[in-house]
Amino acid sequence: LEKDLITQEYYSYLGDIAYSTKIICRNTKMKGLYVAHKELAQEEYIPINEQVAYVNVLTEDAMYYFVDNEEQRYSASVEYEEHRLMKETDQLQNILYISNTNIYQYVQRLASEGASHSYEEETATLCRQALELPGLKVEYRNALMEQLLYYYHNIGNQDALDYYLNNINLELLNRKSRSSILDICIMRENYQPVIQDIQIHGFEDVSSTRLTKLCLRMLEYPDSMVEPPLFLSMCLSAFYRGSREERL
Repeated sequence: LEKDLITQEYYSYLGDIAYSTKIICRNTKMKGLYVAHKELAQEEYIPINEQVAYVNVLTEDAMYYFVDNEEQRYSASVEYEEHRLMKETDQLQNILYISNTNIYQYVQRLASEGASHSYEEETATLCRQALELPGLKVEYRNALMEQLLYYYHNIGNQDALDYYLNNINLELLNRKSRSSILDICIMRENYQPVIQDIQIHGFEDVSSTRLTKLCLRMLEYPDSMVEPPLFLSMCLSAFYRGSREERL
């Protein structure tokens, strides 16, 4: 592949070819298989013809579910071989990164960029573009928002940060991530998501400094206060954690 020799027309097809994998199924009773990715909302069904199927595989943790004529699914019990059609090289990736024509390329590239908390502008751009694509799982969309949230917090883009703070689903995050984002919300004086979360999960995951600030906010604006017993527990917890704010 020579980047300079590939036209825009070829770019539109290259993504489908680059992630294609040849599956050779040794079980003649299987009529097809489903391919499931944790990033995509829908499984993709591929028929098996003469024991061969060609599937798009984005990441190493993609799952195959073979089906027979009775629509019974099989996984570990079916023997098969898989062969990538195109060898993954830096040159191939550079060409694919230019085109970014479909969901497969966005997901595969983001996976190669690593886990969340990446602060590269290029990765942030990919996340924003991927969020505009249909077909992503809700959990994966939320993970992209989390990555963007940390990025904008790190570079100090307050408007973008507030947007993702107001749109991320805290319920889909693990405890550590939720705690970090609650601290950012309080730091930004964006209290509504924090109050909603505290009413469901309690305040134990809120750091002592942020908890003190939150309690003082509720004293200043009683309309934002939680139920009195919970508020009292929050104030006591802040005090026991070392807060010496007299208003508490």
